[in-house]
Amino acid sequence: MKINESYIITETDIRYRDLDVVATIKIVEGEYKDVEFHFGEIRVPEEENEDKTFTISFNYEIISEHKHLKKNQEFEKVLGEIMNDLLHHSLTEAEKRYNDELREKNTQTSDIG
Repeated sequence: MKINESYIITETDIRYRDLDVVATIKIVEGEYKDVEFHFGEIRVPEEENEDKTFTISFNYEIISEHKHLKKNQEFEKVLGEIMNDLLHHSLTEAEKRYNDELREKNTQTSDIG
């Protein structure tokens, strides 16, 4: 599945810490082209930053031969951008589904007997 031009999501059967099956993400352009990885645990803090934003932290595992990138700050910045893009996409899709369901519910007529 392609959400963004710079990466693709592939179907896999990888488990993260024996919890859930996760998808592999492959970067398809730029400095980190051909790096494959998956996100692990994602943590959202309970309190916001001073600027009213939240800093999400996450674990990830590189599953291609690019393991040397682990803990590389520039690479992790790219992963953060991908995470942000995925979250934004998921929220947008959820909002569309909710609005469609609401619209469908509002257009249905009840039987008056």
